Amino acid sequence: MDGFFGTEVFEKYVVRHDYQKRELTFYNPQSYVYSGSGESILFERQGNIPLINASFDGIDGHFGVDTGARSALILYGRFVADHHIVEKYQPKFQGVSGWGLGGPVRSFMVRSRSLKIGQFELHGLIARLSLNKCGATSTNSKSGLIGPDVLKQFTFICDYARHRLIFEKNSDFGRSNSYDRAGIWLAQKGDALEVFDVIPGGPADQKGLKVGELVLAVDGKDTGQIILTELREHWKTGDPGTMVKLQVQDAAGIKREVTFALRDLV
Repeated sequence: MDGFFGTEVFEKYVVRHDYQKRELTFYNPQSYVYSGSGESILFERQGNIPLINASFDGIDGHFGVDTGARSALILYGRFVADHHIVEKYQPKFQGVSGWGLGGPVRSFMVRSRSLKIGQFELHGLIARLSLNKCGATSTNSKSGLIGPDVLKQFTFICDYARHRLIFEKNSDFGRSNSYDRAGIWLAQKGDALEVFDVIPGGPADQKGLKVGELVLAVDGKDTGQIILTELREHWKTGDPGTMVKLQVQDAAGIKREVTFALRDLV
C-alpha cells in the first residue's frame, strides 16, 4: 500500500464505508444529512479510537470500534477475568491472534453467543479472549475491540463532528465469520515466511509443521511473491477441505513438502 488515512481525515469529513462495494465516500459534515434506515450510536473518544456502549452475552461494556483490527471481536483481559468468560466458554485452544507494537497478542479463540450494538444483535462471532499480561489488551481502558468482521456486515458511517457512528445492516448481516483454518501464524523473514506459532491439533500441526521452520513456497508460488496479509485472509476464508501445499525448510536446511486441508478450528 502507499499510505494510510489518519484521524485528521475522519475529523474533517463524514466517512461512509461500504464494505460490499469496497468503497469509501467522503462528505462535508456541515451539509451532510443521513436519511437511511440505520441506527446512530453515540461515541466517546479514547485517543484515536471511537468508544461505544455494546453488550457481549448480556454483559454491558465499552468497546472500541477499530477498522484496522484483525477480527470480529477482541475481548480485553480484565473484562474476560471480571466476567469469568474463560470458565464460561471452556476454550479448546490458544494461539497468536495478532501483532501490535508490543509484539504478539495471544488469545483463546471461542465462538461467542451474542454481541448487541444498539438494536442489532449478532450471533456466533469469533471472539478472541486476550491472554496478554501487559500492553493495551491487558488494561481496563475498554472491554474490547469491535473489528472488521462485524463492521463489514453493515454500511458503516463515521460522523466525528456529531460524535456518532451509524450502523446500517447490509445483505451480509448475520453471516458467520471464521478463524484461520490452517492453524498457523507466519511472520515475514526476508523472502521466506517463518513459522511463528502452530495451533496444537490444527491442520499444520497434524502434518508436522514446527515453530522456526521456513515456508519457501505456497501452492507452488514462491513466498517472495506472496503478500502475507492476503495469504492469511485466504486461509481464513478458504472453503474447508481446500488443499494447501507448502515447501518447507527446517533448521538443518532440509526441504520437504507439507500438504494439508483447511478446516474449521472453532
